[in-house]
Formats: sequence, structure tokens, C-alpha cells
Amino acid sequence: MANTVITTGDGPQDDGAVAMASARSFSQIVQNAKDGMNGALFAMSKKSSESFPIAITFMIIDSFQMSAFALPAAEVLDLGFPKSVQKLAEVLNYSQFGYQLTKASGTLSVLICCLVIVVLELANLAYVGYAWSQREFKHLWAIKFLRSTMSLCVGVLYIPIVSVMANVFTCNGIDASACAVLQPLTIIVLVAFICVSLLISVSVFD
Repeated sequence: MANTVITTGDGPQDDGAVAMASARSFSQIVQNAKDGMNGALFAMSKKSSESFPIAITFMIIDSFQMSAFALPAAEVLDLGFPKSVQKLAEVLNYSQFGYQLTKASGTLSVLICCLVIVVLELANLAYVGYAWSQREFKHLWAIKFLRSTMSLCVGVLYIPIVSVMANVFTCNGIDASACAVLQPLTIIVLVAFICVSLLISVSVFD
């Protein structure tokens, strides 16, 4: 006698409904993330309150910082430059705020400060983006704070922050145990900061 199997069809239908609901939820999350990022970038694209002399000063300092990579001072990396070039490299080295701070206060303390600053900036960016996607702003100061501080972090402070946080790759000037603890978190935060900085630079700055 053959066995008779009775199926109601509810199982496959339920699975399909769950899959469709999950897909819609994921699409909604992605769309909210896009809207939030667009909103955060739009908020930062407003005209800066910096005066023209301050903007020019920041541009000059930024140029000095980039030139310091091509002409490192002998105390950073001795490449055997002629004396005249070494003097220029020493002058440019003063624009390396991250290196100067680590030399004065220690690498670990400066690294922790940079890590806290970047985490707070990324958290504020996420809050502004979320508030924009939800169409509700309870704290307008968050936008103003983001616009002023993030422009500094991705501008004149970008190279110092990245150079200080990059010390976790070699544990230079950091205790081995402390470096082992901070290294995973710092790398994740550093990668996120670099990606956000590139996105902001491409989207916001002319």
C-alpha cells in the first residue's frame, strides 16, 4: 500500500515570504545608508565659516606636510641629502604635527588621542547621516560641529592623524602589549577614516 503525503504548501510559501521580506529590509537599510551619507555630505558642503587668510594658511601647512614626505628630515629618515636640502627638510619637519607631538608626549598617548578623536568624528558623521535619513534633527549643533571639525580632520590634520595611527603597524614607540591591544581597533578605525576622507574630498571639496 503506497503512503500518501499531504502537503499544504505553507512551508515553501512562508520561506518565500520571509526571503522577500528580508530582501526588502536589506534594500531599505541600503537606501537609508545612501540617504544618510548623501545628507551628511550635503551638510558638509555648505559654505565654510573659515576666513580667507585661515584657509590660505591651512593650504600652506598642508603643502608643507606633503613636501615633508618627499624631503624627510635626517632625524626621521636619513637619505644623505646635501646640507642645504637637509636644512629645508628640517624646516618642513616642523609642519609634521603628529611627529612633533609623539616626540614630545610619547607615541602611545598621542595615538590614543587621535583614536578617540577619529572615533568621535565617525560617530557624529553616522549620527548626522542617520538623522538625515529619518528626516529628524534633534541637535543642530551636531551638523555645525561636523562641518567644522571634519573639515580639519580631512584637511590640515589628515596627514598627522594618519601618520600617528600608522605607528600600530610597526609598534614604533609603543609597548608590545599595548600595541597588540590597540592594533586591531586602530587599523579598523584608520581604514574607515581614510575611506570617509577620500569620499568627502571627492564629493565636497572642489
